[in-house]
Amino acid sequence: MRKFVIGLIAIVFLILVMDPKIIPTKVDAPLDISIEATAERIARGDYLANHVWVCMECHSQKNNQFYSDPVKPGTEGMGGLLFDSEFGQIYASNITPYEIDHWTDGELLLAITEGVNKNGDALFPFHPYTLYGKKDIEDVYSVIAYLRTLPSIQNDVPKRDTKLWANVLVRFMPKPATFIQKPDSSNTIDHGKYLSGVCARCHTPQINGKPDPDMFYAGGLDHPLSDTEIIRSSNLTPDMETGIGNKNKENFIGIFKAFDSEDSKMILIPKGARESNTPMAWTQFAGMTENDLGAIYDYLRTLPPIKNRVEKYGVK
Repeated sequence: MRKFVIGLIAIVFLILVMDPKIIPTKVDAPLDISIEATAERIARGDYLANHVWVCMECHSQKNNQFYSDPVKPGTEGMGGLLFDSEFGQIYASNITPYEIDHWTDGELLLAITEGVNKNGDALFPFHPYTLYGKKDIEDVYSVIAYLRTLPSIQNDVPKRDTKLWANVLVRFMPKPATFIQKPDSSNTIDHGKYLSGVCARCHTPQINGKPDPDMFYAGGLDHPLSDTEIIRSSNLTPDMETGIGNKNKENFIGIFKAFDSEDSKMILIPKGARESNTPMAWTQFAGMTENDLGAIYDYLRTLPPIKNRVEKYGVK
């Protein structure tokens, strides 16, 4: 009997590996929607995709001659960036009209916020759909409207090459969106919290691949710099010794705006001018308004201070 059960489990697993789509996802079918591409929506989507949610940071080519590897002008949205992970090799999608003209607005909404593409494939959460699925749906509409205005770049991105067990696991990851209404910008703390979701992904340590709730924004998450070197994210809690407790708002904003010129063009710093490189998207975030950066600062100051002295650089 035991051998029969083990054999049955093995057969079931083999079937799932051969065709993971047998496993149903928790999300519904795409909505039948048509998003009106107003000038206001396109402008808002441009701002979010380039400077707040920094979609272009992953879905473009990078200029590795400069500090923080800024987006290479003219490649915005073309995709192809490789994420070499424990799951296998995963490539950022082409999100210019060359690819997304074949998608409905509802299909794009589902992929961005719930993690299932137009073919019914589950997306790996390198694309933070769990974050975007907790935003104001109007903001997501704005990003979709903006993406449709990008120049169409012919770039056929390789299909992901992932491990068999990962193809089964990823089917359980998508979840329904729970949209909220974005706070009014006059409520700077709630507004800053709304804007800062991307920050938490890199500045919160993880346990078994999930954010450690006891170390929220406390830094120390490893990020690869090279085949041998890593850099760890900073502590953004208001701890006086190890966090941002000794930084005032003007200083915090200034760190970002050092990469932004008066005519809103990014300031490029050649590699070698700093002690090492960083994956921090300084040139992208520098395009945020001072009010929005200040709101993020106000929100971070409300977090419980966590003493966590981060050793910035390390080796693999």
